[in-house]
Parts: sequence; structure tokens; C-alpha cells
Amino acid sequence: MLSRVSLQARLPNLSAGNGGRLRFSSSGMRLTLALSLVLCLGGGAMVRSQSAVISNSVLWQCDFGSFDQTAWTWLRCNPKVVGDALRLQVEPGASGNYASFHTYVPAAPAQAFLQVQMGEMENASAKPWVRNASTNGAHFGHLFVGWNTFSMQRNAGKSFALSFGQLGSGQEIGPWVDYRQARIVRRPTNGLVVTVEGKNNEDAIQVGDQLIFHYFAATDLGDATLTVDCFLYPQMIEYRCQAGTPIVLKPSDADPLVYSARVKIDDQALSVGAAEKAVLMAAVKVLGGYSYYALPHQLDIKTAQAIPKALIEAGNLQTRKDRQLWFDLTTGNNLALGKRLQLVPPPDYHLTKDENDCLDLTDGKLTSRSDDKVWFDRKAVGWYSGNGEAFIKLDLGKPEKLDRVVIRCLGGTVGNFKFPSSFAAYVSRDGQTYHLARSMQKLMPGESDQSDFVNSYYIEEQGSVYSTRMYPFALSIQAEARYLILKIIGASGSIFSDEMAVLEAQTIGPDFNAAYQSPGEEIPLEGLLVRTRLGTLDIIRDVPAPQRFSLLDLRAGEAVGQEASLVLDLPPGVSVRSPELEAENIVIDGHNYQRYVLPITQKNKKLSAPDLFLAVSPDCRGDLPAFSMGRSGGVDQHRSRLPLQIVSLPPIPRFQRLHVSLSWMSVGNAMAWPDFLEQWDKLGFNTVSAFPRWWNVNNYQKQRAFVDAARQRGYKIIMNDSAFHEMMRGHKEGSELFCDIPGKSHRMLCPSYRGQFYEKEMERVARCVKMGVPDYVFYDIECWGQMQQSAAQCRRCQEALQKSGKPLEEFLQDCRVEQMRDLDAAVRRGAAEIGLPAPIQGDYNRDAVRSGEFFRRIYPQYINMAMPSLYVAGRAVDVHNRIRGNYQKMKSRRQIPWLSTGTYGEFEPYKVEMMVLEALLNGADGITYYCYGDFTDTPHDFYYHARALAMLRPYEDLIMDGEVLEPTGSNDQMFYSGIRQHKQMLLLIGNYYKAEESTTFTFPWANLETVLDLQTGAAVPAQAQFSFKVPKGGFRLFYARGK
Repeated sequence: MLSRVSLQARLPNLSAGNGGRLRFSSSGMRLTLALSLVLCLGGGAMVRSQSAVISNSVLWQCDFGSFDQTAWTWLRCNPKVVGDALRLQVEPGASGNYASFHTYVPAAPAQAFLQVQMGEMENASAKPWVRNASTNGAHFGHLFVGWNTFSMQRNAGKSFALSFGQLGSGQEIGPWVDYRQARIVRRPTNGLVVTVEGKNNEDAIQVGDQLIFHYFAATDLGDATLTVDCFLYPQMIEYRCQAGTPIVLKPSDADPLVYSARVKIDDQALSVGAAEKAVLMAAVKVLGGYSYYALPHQLDIKTAQAIPKALIEAGNLQTRKDRQLWFDLTTGNNLALGKRLQLVPPPDYHLTKDENDCLDLTDGKLTSRSDDKVWFDRKAVGWYSGNGEAFIKLDLGKPEKLDRVVIRCLGGTVGNFKFPSSFAAYVSRDGQTYHLARSMQKLMPGESDQSDFVNSYYIEEQGSVYSTRMYPFALSIQAEARYLILKIIGASGSIFSDEMAVLEAQTIGPDFNAAYQSPGEEIPLEGLLVRTRLGTLDIIRDVPAPQRFSLLDLRAGEAVGQEASLVLDLPPGVSVRSPELEAENIVIDGHNYQRYVLPITQKNKKLSAPDLFLAVSPDCRGDLPAFSMGRSGGVDQHRSRLPLQIVSLPPIPRFQRLHVSLSWMSVGNAMAWPDFLEQWDKLGFNTVSAFPRWWNVNNYQKQRAFVDAARQRGYKIIMNDSAFHEMMRGHKEGSELFCDIPGKSHRMLCPSYRGQFYEKEMERVARCVKMGVPDYVFYDIECWGQMQQSAAQCRRCQEALQKSGKPLEEFLQDCRVEQMRDLDAAVRRGAAEIGLPAPIQGDYNRDAVRSGEFFRRIYPQYINMAMPSLYVAGRAVDVHNRIRGNYQKMKSRRQIPWLSTGTYGEFEPYKVEMMVLEALLNGADGITYYCYGDFTDTPHDFYYHARALAMLRPYEDLIMDGEVLEPTGSNDQMFYSGIRQHKQMLLLIGNYYKAEESTTFTFPWANLETVLDLQTGAAVPAQAQFSFKVPKGGFRLFYARGK
């Protein structure tokens, strides 16, 4: 095979003699690897502890973080220990452009395994390897980041020189490579092993052969899914033994710590012969890290499936998969190829920026680095020191039909290199007015189940600072345009890319050019832009609601960092109620205006301006627009015209039974709102929120006075609490409350920790109850996303797991249930100490559909409701399905969903109305929202929320006491919801997928007394067979009474 032959040609054999050169010859032993697996799997009691497995299995071991360097011989390199790893670089000008180090290891049986754990690599071009360097010694294979397992069959029987090597960089110092551990073992814990049924290592693999995969876990992995990837090395091409069939490992009956699978190579496999000089490798990702196995067999697989040549070489498995996805997503005519881009602000990362940045993303080439670490590549572009926003503008020269835009971006780590928080693609025909075609938001781990890579996405990011990857993000455009602007907002200060493609549309669907139905906006790519998100100034009569302005800072040169302000010109009848500001009288187009100037402040490279509360006179018709602009260093910037959108609210008597709240809103937010307690219930809310955990325990009189005043006015009180997150605050890596993982620095909270800080956390929760006097306690606990991974490596968790005698998944669930039990006890204790009734408790994102057995164990014992997370960017269908699904499982209305008017994607305000209706007519007994800031971009979010509540307010008892139905109609492309009690009924029909507008619904009564259209308030003539139309993208809501 090429990898073996080429590396052996570079390396001399080590032999004994003058100068310290070594000679040793090892003889082969023809024991089959199948025998080794029998010994690994058979006999003995099952063990769950990694230390127990290894201590009974290890024949030789070297921990490179703490080892005797004098026991090793070093060639063209100098050893340096960094943390728990040995870090090596090849010296400049090294002979043969490689370095190596070796030591003798004792003889081992043929059924043993060599395992090497590798840390990070600066560059995959180092291509580290391991071999038997004694005379006639065999090459083991290439080394990848993670665990690498090799059969000892060809190197068994005698002691030999175990040698590690890596490549350099010619006359420059080579890239560093971290080596963590090497060991020879009987049982390859953390290792993946692959055998070929009925064959030994000298036999070639052919069509019809059965491959047997075994992964030897260090601990019970619970319900983790282990999927094996196979690939050819050094080509790094994905290899499938069968077309479209994933290799999924399952726990074996003989040993639940061994996960196994059997796969037959059929005629759909890629054709690979000896001439390809390829090694077949297998890899599995476990607990965030990879484990690799190189099959020692020659390949003689003859099929009609040729190896694809389009995929360039990649340096590791993840890079290969990401590049393959790029090629899959960019198949077609790339209209951006060779086009010059406008990049705003100019890329600033010193290792990537040059005069060719404007062409680097459209040259049709991925980075030349085989590991995709593009921050070292001049042919990539990088933003690093700015505010985390980047704009990429493309002029295609003429209108083109666009299908999608695809861009590769850097991320994947717990450090600064993270995938962007959002993408937004805008299209324009004239280069002046742009329309949003598609946006995609990054999700948090707690909402990862909502990821669809259309509207939102989630990718796990747990790699170290150098464990980056380049993921290709695709946004559907489906519009004809000459100009395209891609806006990227970074999750940190860094944004890196090496290639972008814009694919021509091959087919035109009915929604093609739908982007142009959205409001257009100017996107001047310079200066300081100040305007509202929707390009209008939205006002609710009689309710001053917050209006926040969008600030886009694209100042360059000397203007960067200059003193800035927001200038707002309001027409007659409109004024700023809060904050108190002096107005300047000006004339615009012959009309008297008032000009307000507000300071713009900057913190952590982000600009902010105060929220405004506007008042409108009764006679203001809104005929004249408002205007906004930024002012930088005394110079006026781009001026935006803001047409007025003034709406009036119907009266909404306070709900007595349904819960309506905006949970994630602080007392400070409320106190800044003029006459808040008088205005709040006009919007349909009957609950006020507080965060006692943010209050100063020695000085919270103002906050408590506000809460008391709200209670006196009849509002219920919510206490929001992020239990355990607060416990972590201020603790650094290595604190006792984090998992005890030897040799690893991290801040992963330990699920089994019950020490002093845990006890203090329970005391804090009880204290907050006494401070905040709540009727409700809503938890937001999102610190357990890596619990399974950390617990599998944690000495504290492993000790407790062994004592429990339970599988890992059940043990961790016990830990979580115990935590909720203790929180419930703390809340009850705090309430009892002040004579307060026990508050109703809910836990964000815990519900019967998503949380399964865990929810059933904590509800209703320790929490009193389900709280599904529905941050769905206005998609009413998602609300419909999740609320109905929970009701079906719970047989109860005890659920309050968390909705949002902007988290994970902004959307048109009218969709808020649909989400509220779908929640309350499918089995929820209330709604709450995250967060206050999402409402401030337009008061119309409040307005449409309130419109839905106003229609339902007369039927509160029907909603709470009626039977939740699952009705159907003649048009099965629509969504039907209903609640019935005796002879009355509410019926909601949504045409969210824009189907044909006609449908017929059959009422459950032969005769009808009345049918009301609740959107108009008008009576509708109707019979039991009720036919009507539902506008595309809209809904109809009816109240019916039967005779």
C-alpha cells in the first residue's frame, strides 16, 4: 500500500551498532485477529470503569504528558511537554524532511493491540505515523486526532523499536503535533477494531466479504448512537460497503461495553484494487472524539462503481466529510465563479488579508491546507477585530435566476472560532432596493431539535481552539436578481471563509421571486445606518410601547469610533414620551417636524441607543412619514424614510384563568416603561416577571416595591431562575463542581456533584423565593448538553455509576430527577418561611414530546406543567404540532409554551397572532415569551399578540373547560384546530402552506344557531356543511353554537 511503502522509503531501519543505532528483528506470529476478539469479548465479569478495564489489560503504556524522556531516542526534534501531551516539531532543514522518536517495547502476543491517543495538530500536513522500526518491522499506520488502534499480529512475539514520526516544512520549522498516550493492550478500550470474517491479515478484501466492527467502550454510553464512517487513505474518500446503508454499532449480548455491527461488501461498493494503493480505514465518533482503525488488508474489491475524482484530498475525516458536503451542495452552474466581490468591512485578519481578498471566495478553489485551518491561508478571507458583522456583495452583471448561495465558514470550537450566529441573503434587481430572500439562525444546544438547516441550524462545537472545521452553509434564494448581499453575523468576533458559490436555478417553482413580496430596504455599505427593522415607525394608540432602532456601523478610516448619535424627525401629532428629551422645531418638505437627538453608546464594539416610547395624538392620521439617521463626528449619515403605521387595540378584560406573560423581562425593563402597570394589561398580559437572582441581596427595595405594587393591581408574579448556571458563575476550570476528568481543562458541570456549592445553590433559590414572592417559578436550565460526554470520563460520576449498578443513561436521569426534587424542596422551603403558597413551577424546554421519560419522572411531582420551546420564527405549523402532541400525551392542558417574536429568526409581526391562536386552541392553558428585546424592534409584535387574545377573551371558559378536538376538513393541506363544550365550539383553520383556498368543515350538530367570524365580528350564514375560504398564508377563526 502507498502509505506503507512511501513512509518506509523515507525512514531508515534502526539497528544496533556504534553511535547508538539499534538493531532488532521481530518474527511474525500467524494468530488470527478473530482469536483476539474472542479473548476480548469472552469471559470475566462485566466492568464499567475505564481504569479497571485498562489496569487488567495493559501490557505497556507511556503517558506523554509525564514520561521519562531519556528512555526515548530523538531524531531531528526536541521534545516539549505542553499540558498532558508531548508536542513535537521537525527542525528546519531536517534531512529527509521528517523527525522521529522511538523506544523499545516488550514482546506482546498476536492478539494484542497498539493504541495511540493523539492530541491536536497545527497542520494535517505533518502526517504523523507509527511503525515498528526494527529490521523487517511492519508499518502500523497513519495517526489521526483521537484514538488510533492497530493489530499487533504482524509485530508480535519479540521486543521491538516502537517509532513515531512526522513530516516537516522544508527549511522552516515544521507544524507541531501533540502525542498524548501510547499503550499495548489486550483489550482496546476506547478503540475501534474491524475484522474480516474467515480471513487473516495477509488476505485481500473482496466483494462478498463480511466486515465485523467492534468498538470497546470505556464506560456505558447510554442510548448514544455510534455510526461508523469508512474512508480510503490517503485519498480521504468516503467508502461505503453498501449503497446508502449506514453502519450503526449496537451493544453486544456478550458484553454491553462492546458495540458491534456486521456489514457485507456488495456490488454497490466502490471498486478499489491494489493499484489504488489505498488503505481502508474506519472511524467512529464517541463522546465528542474519534476512534480510528486501519485495516491491514490489501484491497481487491472489483465492482462497477468507480472512485470519484472530484473530491480533493483532505487531511482528516471531518475535513473530508465537510468537503464532500460542499461538492454536493454546489453541484450545478456557479454564477459567482470568477466574479469580484465587495467585502464590507474589509477583511482584517493579518494572515489572510491581501489585495486578492475580493476574488478569493469566487476562485473555485478550496483552501490548499488539507486540514481546512483557513486562518493560515492567504487565499481565504477573515474578519477578526471588528464587531462581528460582515457583508458580501455580488454583482452578477445581469439578472440571473438564483437557486441558492453556499458559503464555507469556520467554526467548531469552544474558543473564538465559532460558526456564525446568523446568515441573511438579500436580492435586488436594481442594486438600490434589497429584499430578504432567506435567513438562517444558529440554535443553542437546548433547541437543537428544531434544526432544519433551512431556517435554523445547530452544529455541536466542543473542539479545542485548533479543532476547527469548515462547514458549507446553504441558503435557498429562489429569485431572479442581479445583485446579492450576504450578511453574516459572527457568534464571536471572528468570521472566516475560503469559498462561496451562487447556483443557477434549474427549475422555477410557484414561490419563485417570493422574496420581492417582502418589504424592500436600502443597504448602504458605508457609514452609520440608523433605522427600524421593518423600515416603518409602528405605533399603538393609547399604549406607549418600546421602539428600538437598528444600528449598522460600517464606518471606516478616521470615522471609526467617532462620537455618534441617533437623529429622529417626527411629524405633527407624534412625540417622544420617554425618555425625556428636548425637541428642535424643523421644517421638512414644508411641514413642521420635531427633531430629537439621542446619544449612541458603544460597549464591546457594539453600538446601542435607548429604547423610545412614542405618543400619538388622537387626531394624528399618520399621513406624513418620520425620518431617522445616524450622525458621526457631527456629520449626518444616510437618511431613512419611515412611513407611520398606527394601529388601535380593542379592549381586553384581564384573563382570569389563562396565563399570559412575557417571562424574560426584568423589573428594570418594566420600570423604564411609562405607566407600565397601567398599560401592561391593555396588551392582554396578566403576569409580571422578575429576576431575583440579579438583585442585590442587601439592596433590592426598589425591585420589591415594584413587585408588591404589581401584586396589588392583580398581577401574578413570575420568578425566573437559571439554577445551576448561577452555581457555576465565577468558577474557573478545575473547580470541584465540574466533572473530574484527568488531564482535561473544561467547565462541564458535574451531574453527580452534591458538594458545598450545590448546597449553597439550593439556599440561593430559597432566598430568591423569599425576595421575589412569586406565584410562578420558571427555570431555564441549559447546562447539561454535554452531560453524557463528561460523565463518561468523570471519575466522580464513574464511581457513583458503579455503585448504582445502572446503565449510564438511567444513572444520569436519576441525577437530574434528584436535582429537580431538590429545587422543588428549596422553592417550597423559601415560600413556607414567608407564609407564601407554594409557587407553580415549570422548566423551560421540558415537555412530554421532547423530554420523554425524564419529563414523566418530574411531572407532576416536581414541576407542574410542560413548557415546550417554540422559538420557531413565526411558523404556526410547528406550534400546532408541538402543542397538540403534548396534549395527546399528557391528556391535560397543563402546558405553557415559550414563544418568541424574534429569537432564532425575525419575521413579520402578523404571524405572532397565528402562533398564539394555535397554542391556545390545541391544548395550552397559557403562553409566555422570550424575550423583551425581541418585542422592541416593532410595537406591532405586541399588537398582533393582543389581537389574538382579544378575539379569544370572551371564550376563556370554553378554552379552559372544553374538549380539545382534532378536527378535519375537505382540504387536507390546511390545519384544523377546535375546542368544543356542549353546544358551542371554537374552530381555527390555517392555510399556512398557501394551498387552494376553499375548504368545507362539518359541524357536529345538524342545525346551527349562530356562526361568528371572530376576525370581523360578523355573523356568517352557515349550515352543518360549512364551506368557506381561507386566504393563502392566513387563517380563519369562528365561534359556532349548535341548536
